[in-house]
Amino acid sequence: MKKKIVLLILLLCFSLVGCKFQEEIYDNNEKIAKNVDSTLYFKNLTNKKNNVYEAEFEKFTGLDTIFTIKSDGDNTIKIKSNINVNNDDFKVVLVNSNKEVITLTEGNFEGEVELPLKSGRNKVKIVSKGSKGEISLEVEENENISIR
Repeated sequence: MKKKIVLLILLLCFSLVGCKFQEEIYDNNEKIAKNVDSTLYFKNLTNKKNNVYEAEFEKFTGLDTIFTIKSDGDNTIKIKSNINVNNDDFKVVLVNSNKEVITLTEGNFEGEVELPLKSGRNKVKIVSKGSKGEISLEVEENENISIR
């Protein structure tokens, strides 16, 4: 019985440390720009087809890459967004091929945003600190880009 209690306490401590680490990502562009995602979801239902991403989630904390966009030359394209979240600690960012982080939206948002793509690999990511909500993102198709 003592071993189970100790094990439970250790698991709880590791969970809290992990959550704190995930939350620190939100305001740290250096961590956002890295090629590694770090996510915690309590619930995550996603549907992604080519240039369209839809998700419903609870307690999303961390960083998740939604699209990788390879651009032949510098381009500007649009992304349609419909974001409905329970707090302002949710954002959509673009990490360009120079590892620069550009915030596209923060909190709730409905409309279009222009993506300034650099030549090479660009990434659209979502970043959050414990958000619950639904999002829909659609990247404008263009013959000079490929979306994954």
